[in-house]
Amino acid sequence: MVAFVGLILGIVLGIVWNVNIPLKFSPYISVAIFACIDSIFGAIRSSLNKDFRPDIFVSGFFGNAVLAALMVSDSWR
Repeated sequence: MVAFVGLILGIVLGIVWNVNIPLKFSPYISVAIFACIDSIFGAIRSSLNKDFRPDIFVSGFFGNAVLAALMVSDSWR
């Protein structure tokens, strides 16, 4: 229920506030969104297996974010 309310609130805020992301940040945003989706689907899968642990989810979420930032940074190339 809380996730559904958060989703609705996020959609409404996204429609009300017009946020423009500069073109030079588009690779970072796209990879960050992909990393977030990967973590969320991992949490859903572990929840369905009745093996969800919040500490693993949070560490995986931020670990994915750091790896995603490193992969699209200029120092990685």
